[in-house]
Order: sequence, then C-alpha cells, then structure tokens
Amino acid sequence: MITEEAIKRIQETYHKYETIEKDGRTWEIYPQGMLFKEIIPHLVDCLRISTLSGLVKFIECFPDIAATKLFIHIAGIGQVCLISDPDPTYRRREYYIEAEAPTDWPEQREYASIERFIVYLMTHFENDENLVKLLGFLGSIKTEDVLQADDDGVSQQVTVKTGITTVAAATVPNPLELRPFISFPEIQPPKQLYIFRMKKGSDMNPLCSLTATASPIAHLAIIDRIREYLASKVKVDIIS
Repeated sequence: MITEEAIKRIQETYHKYETIEKDGRTWEIYPQGMLFKEIIPHLVDCLRISTLSGLVKFIECFPDIAATKLFIHIAGIGQVCLISDPDPTYRRREYYIEAEAPTDWPEQREYASIERFIVYLMTHFENDENLVKLLGFLGSIKTEDVLQADDDGVSQQVTVKTGITTVAAATVPNPLELRPFISFPEIQPPKQLYIFRMKKGSDMNPLCSLTATASPIAHLAIIDRIREYLASKVKVDIIS
C-alpha cells in the first residue's frame, strides 16, 4: 500500500523541473529527462475594426510596430490585414489588426412592393444618376397604374394607365448600372450591372426585384481602389 508520504514525494518529484534555452527556444525538462515540453510564447490577439482609416491610424499610433517588417494583405474586397513577416524561430506571423467590411452584393431577388423597394435602393446604393432615374421611374407608378407586364427575357415593358381611357407602354430600365455599398466606406463603389424586373402580385399591385450579375471585374476594381487608398496613406508594402 502506498503511503501518504510516498504520494507526496511522487508529487514533489513530478512537479520539479528545470528550464533550459537552446537556439532561442525555451524548454521545461522534468526528472531524468523523461518528460519535457516547449514553452511557446503566445501571439497577441488580432484587433478587428471596420474601416481602412482605422488601420491607417493604428500604424501611425504605434511607430514601434511600424518599424518592424510588416506588410498589408488585401485578402478581399472586405478584408484587409496588417501582418508581420514569419518569425525566424517558429515561422509564425503576427496578425496585428484586421479591417472587415460587409461583402454581400446587395440584391432584392424576392419581389417586393414599390414602397419597400424604394427604401431598399436608397439604403444600399450610392445616389448617382442611374439610381435617381430608377427612383423617378418607380415614383411615377401608382398602385392602380400597372395593367400588364410583358417580358421577352431581355427587356420588359409595363403597360400603365395614362388617363381614364388610354394606356401607354413604359420601358423598364434594364440592365442597370448601380454603385452598391459593398466595401469600406472610404472606397467609392464601382458600377455593377443589375437585372431589374417587375410583375403584378396576387393582389394586382406592382412588385419589383433586383438581381446582381456576377462580375469579377467589379471585385478587381474595388481591390485596386483599396490598394490606392492605402498606398496614399502609409508606407507599408501591400499585397493583394
């Protein structure tokens, strides 16, 4: 039977270790060298923000960090990181700060009422000439005006009332070049093509939808604008 004194002696022996350093690395060696482990320093938690100006301010406020070998990695239209070179010992990179922005292309694929659709447009797109034209077109249509929507798969015409007994064909603007709020607030959004459609709902009221077209060119344009903005603000290598 193991006595209490023997258990205490085993515990004291087990917790007794020495620390050695070799080649810039620190190790804990336990009795008879039967058990050892490396003490690996923890990395600092990465700061997360939502603007490019915040990343620029961080570099300006911490010149000691900026003096080390750093680079900015543009990982996408809504992700930019400030990263260190790999350390020579553990080959790990330090992620100091990361700027994140929403990157989902705004679109209203489900048909919505004109009132809801107008609010959606005004809150998700830059107020340029094309948006003003579309808002003007939607604002000119009353609920009782739409009589018929003709669609050939490419263009669309909506038949609306122009008086008590007459009707006229109003061409729906399509496709549309709009500037969606898709990246950082410091970056002017590039134009993106959208498909705009209208139809009558079950209650005979007009409904609208907007679908984004796939455009790698728009992504590249946003990344170029992010690089230009950062290059004008900081003297740090930029990779995209």
